[in-house]
Amino acid sequence: MRLGINTFLFTSPFTNQSTNLFPTFKKWGFETVEIPVEDPPHIDPAHVKAELDRNGLACGSVCACMGPGRDFRGSPEEQQTAMNYCRTLIDQMVVLGCPSLI
Repeated sequence: MRLGINTFLFTSPFTNQSTNLFPTFKKWGFETVEIPVEDPPHIDPAHVKAELDRNGLACGSVCACMGPGRDFRGSPEEQQTAMNYCRTLIDQMVVLGCPSLI
């Protein structure tokens, strides 16, 4: 088991600039980071991965932010938007080396 922290505790939205939190997380003893991706263009997953590696951390999970317009229970358009969003998150997870979508 690894100990992780969710960045929602400190910032929203998470962006490339938010990686400045990683040294603090490592100092506190965390091993993984949960990254809520509110909008996929907010991050460059290669940059985030490099910063995770530089700080000896892993992306333990990506948190899908399913808000208005991204509803698997909603209209066909909302369902398609939600599916496209989740597919994009999965693509980002591959780059991040992340095993879990929450």
